[in-house]
Amino acid sequence: MLFNKEKRLSFKYKVAFYFIVFLLAFDCGWAVVATAIRKTHRIGLLSISDVSVTEGGNLVFTVSSSVRPTGNASFNWTTSDGTAIGATHYTAASGVGTITAGTLSTTVTVSTIIVPPACDPDRTLTVTLSNPVDAIIVDDTGVGTIRGQIPTLSFNSPSATEGSNLDFVVTMSDICAQDVSFNYSTVNGTAQAGIDYSASSGLVTITSGLTTANVTVPTSDDLIREMTENVYLTVYNITQASSTVQSYGIGTINDDEAGVTIAKVAAGSEFTCAMSTAGVVKCWGRELYGRLGQGGAHLGDDASEVGDNLPYIDLGTGVTAVKISRGKYHVCVITSTDQVKCWGNGSYLGLGSNVDRGDNLGEMGDNLPYVNVGTGHTVRDIAVAPNAACVILNDYRVKCWGTQAYLDQLGAFVPLREFKNPYLAYRKFV
Repeated sequence: MLFNKEKRLSFKYKVAFYFIVFLLAFDCGWAVVATAIRKTHRIGLLSISDVSVTEGGNLVFTVSSSVRPTGNASFNWTTSDGTAIGATHYTAASGVGTITAGTLSTTVTVSTIIVPPACDPDRTLTVTLSNPVDAIIVDDTGVGTIRGQIPTLSFNSPSATEGSNLDFVVTMSDICAQDVSFNYSTVNGTAQAGIDYSASSGLVTITSGLTTANVTVPTSDDLIREMTENVYLTVYNITQASSTVQSYGIGTINDDEAGVTIAKVAAGSEFTCAMSTAGVVKCWGRELYGRLGQGGAHLGDDASEVGDNLPYIDLGTGVTAVKISRGKYHVCVITSTDQVKCWGNGSYLGLGSNVDRGDNLGEMGDNLPYVNVGTGHTVRDIAVAPNAACVILNDYRVKCWGTQAYLDQLGAFVPLREFKNPYLAYRKFV
């Protein structure tokens, strides 16, 4: 009888409880009541995350509870194939997970398997939750994505003597099931494109099954003694692979000129020029009108500006000097092609204008024109006065140019019609 009485009392309490719940729901709404019940009983709502990993790693799913349960909450979990196949791409598994009382989450770990070759397409599997205890499952499925191995690109560091090629080799860490491609381009280091090497760019494809690609960068023999220089090969727009932390290769260009041997010095007040046996020229001293040929800066008044740091005069691509002479504000050389180039004060250069040359580096090199000494003429010798210059031509006649006062002293009294300023005179050399 006592047992039946207890049962009757329990039944009455349950009826009273649900009646109160009904009244609260009617007055406040079911959402408020449900929240209150969960807080009282600390029953969490469970959900599982989606995750991804590169094959060979672990898929770690997080199972989360909406509240911290007062007691342990448990559930069953199991893996299922998608495009990923158990025992081939991952290790199939199942088990029981527990969210410990007072905590909000636990994890489920599924190991994946490396399947060569690299670059496989992404594959998926699922982990399903079931049979919750002291919890309610609201999201029972987590999707795991297994990404194929991605090979990395690495680079060699080639070196070459100027005039030969830098042979860059780009190597993949693994064979790829698909073609790998990337763009490349050269970037100046201490070497300058167009002077020390030929700028290069393009698209390279490493065919599936191969692991290397070659990129060739030609270098230039500039006949100038200089320090070792470098150029960078950078890669970008990489498909089916990734670069290492260093996404470039470094090429080293070694100089092939021996030590500088001076063949001629043209010295005077305020500045000096010297020509080596290799036909290269350096000038130093006080800069005026571009006579040092280096863009308008004084050179040689600081220890850091001399020696290997003192730049050579840029006479143009493949152009070397065989003779040199200087005036007060300008310098002239005879080149290996028996032509003349001059720089400095524009009034004395014989170029048909008063524009100074050499006070801007863009005026030197291939942009520095030859003096026009006449059709079919070459030059045997040259002498430069303070404000004028004279050359002996291949037929042993003489031409001079500069300011009129100096030309009168030289006996060069017949100005050519095509030159108004400066004057270019012509007379028989005796």
